[in-house]
Amino acid sequence: GPVEQLLPDKENDELVKQVLTKGVDLQEYSRQIEQELQALEDEQLSSYEEHEGALLELDSEIRGCDEVLAHMETLLGSFKSRLGAINNDIQSLQSDSQSMSQQLRNRVVTEKQLDKIIQGMVVEPAAVRTICDGDVNEQYLECLMEVNKKIAYMRVHSKQHRRLKAFQEVQPELDRLRLKASARVRQFLLDKTNDLRSLNTNAHVLQSSVFLKYRFFNHFLIERHPEAAVEVRDTYIHIMRRYYLEHFETYQRGLTKLERVVADRGDVIGMEEASKLSLFGAAKPAARDRAHVFNLGARAAVLDGDDTRAIVLSVASEASSRRPFEELFRSYSLALADNATAEYEFIMQFFVSPKARQRSAGADMARMVFGHIFEPSIR
Repeated sequence: GPVEQLLPDKENDELVKQVLTKGVDLQEYSRQIEQELQALEDEQLSSYEEHEGALLELDSEIRGCDEVLAHMETLLGSFKSRLGAINNDIQSLQSDSQSMSQQLRNRVVTEKQLDKIIQGMVVEPAAVRTICDGDVNEQYLECLMEVNKKIAYMRVHSKQHRRLKAFQEVQPELDRLRLKASARVRQFLLDKTNDLRSLNTNAHVLQSSVFLKYRFFNHFLIERHPEAAVEVRDTYIHIMRRYYLEHFETYQRGLTKLERVVADRGDVIGMEEASKLSLFGAAKPAARDRAHVFNLGARAAVLDGDDTRAIVLSVASEASSRRPFEELFRSYSLALADNATAEYEFIMQFFVSPKARQRSAGADMARMVFGHIFEPSIR
């Protein structure tokens, strides 16, 4: 019936099954259950009352925790806002840093370019004073080489930097400095060249100690003031033509005095061994060993000699030794070859610039100067 529908499934509920099996009064059983429930409720209330203080304290702590959590939530919210602002600041700083890095790179590139231009144009004031008023010496040579680099840079980059105001201002000043340096170098080289006019001057010593030491002076004139370079070259040619001619003539006369005459134009094959008549008819005895006039003798040994030194007149004169013509001719030829070789090498180093030396025009110039100098001596 309806009561059975309200009861739990008796097959599944063990307690109900036992009650029904034993025939227990349901009302009595219900009152018993209510009593048990009441006892359990009283027990729970008693337990609650016993733990009421702890529960209230727990409730207070929970409320405190809620307040703390709420405060932390507020702090975290504020911290989040600040982090957002910091993030924006960091992004702004990154953007500024990238911009500054790009500006720095551009500045470095520009600085390098400007530094190269400045280094190529600017001449130190000390170098300018040395070029204009200083003594012409090794320091002057260093300053001139530095100025020459500036001139070369200006000429190479004249089209590229012609719009630069600094370039326009430096160009005329550097040109005036070039003319001043050319004038002083020209005078220095002419003075040293005139020192070669004296026969007592050792030209080779002066060439190695002065001219080759300051060869850049002439190279500077060749490139920066060709007219002055031509004047120096022509003056050198004129003086050295006379220098070598006079020295070789003097050397030839000195060698002639050392000659041991073996035969002259009066010695002919088939002539009798009688003495010659003098201008006044008196007999002139033969001064030579006529038996060996046409005998080569030891003179052929000159061809096999390995001594490459020319005869020194002062030493030979003191020894008062006479030498055959072949030995004197060999000595003269050695002296001529040695001086010609040294002079040609000097001409290549001094009168031909390094750039021209790499072209055939440099060798042509050296041959021209050499020919003008030695033409009278080998004529």
